[in-house]
Amino acid sequence: MEKLENFTIPKLNYTLPFYKRYVDDILTSVHLDNIKDIVDKFNQFHPNLQFTFETQNINSISFLDLNIININNTLRIDWFRKHTWSGRYLHFGSHHPLTYKKSVITGLVDRELILAKPEFREKNLKLVKKLTIVNDNSTKITILLPYVQGLSENLKGYLKKFNIKVVHKTQNTSARIFTRLKDTDPTMLHSNLVYKLDCLNCENAYIGQTSQHLKKRINDHRYTIKCKDPNKSALSNHSLSLGQKFDFDNPTILTHESNYQNWLVKEMIHISRNITCNKRTDIEHSSNLYAPLLHM
Repeated sequence: MEKLENFTIPKLNYTLPFYKRYVDDILTSVHLDNIKDIVDKFNQFHPNLQFTFETQNINSISFLDLNIININNTLRIDWFRKHTWSGRYLHFGSHHPLTYKKSVITGLVDRELILAKPEFREKNLKLVKKLTIVNDNSTKITILLPYVQGLSENLKGYLKKFNIKVVHKTQNTSARIFTRLKDTDPTMLHSNLVYKLDCLNCENAYIGQTSQHLKKRINDHRYTIKCKDPNKSALSNHSLSLGQKFDFDNPTILTHESNYQNWLVKEMIHISRNITCNKRTDIEHSSNLYAPLLHM
């Protein structure tokens, strides 16, 4: 928008008495004969940036929250509210902190004092007062109660006298009748983690990390062993070269981690603290200075 202004305004053959902009809303003053000219020049700047215009109506025009009134060639500022404005704010009887409710009143008064000229103050403050008065007679309270046959109907009719609406709910919901048929978060569906697989024939374990579901990573290990590829990983090398098996059905999740660098660090720590068949390259970036702490 700044580029548009610097490009367009100097090309005008007339002077703008004032020029105000907030984001892409612009307020200015030009002679009626120059309205089309200024709009055309602004729209020539870029095909995807096209403006429409609005002229004053009965000596006034709105700009953001301002109503700018022309009285004998002198501008007067009042608080503007759109025709779609409902006047609804936080209800004083709602379940919110008292400070929130007070801030609604303070905000409305501040808006009137800051935006409007003193000559409009009395009118606007009357409106604020009207908006913030709670009419207890017109306020209906709604409460939710369990349904009890024979009692709920009588209770509903009695509370109606006090402008209290009763809504009934049943206790026999499907969530209470049916139990969960499966785990919500089974181990094999975890991801972004460091894991351990124990060898069934010796004290060694394999420690790895994966961003995939653990089930997918374990299936990859099974596949490399099935394909007899000892170079794929330290796990496949240990299993194929020694004829040993890993406990793929009972993996241990050591930690969860979504950051890749933190993954590597945590994997190195767990490899250093366990008896593993992992290659030495898996911990080559760990410092010997931390070795005493890792084995505490």
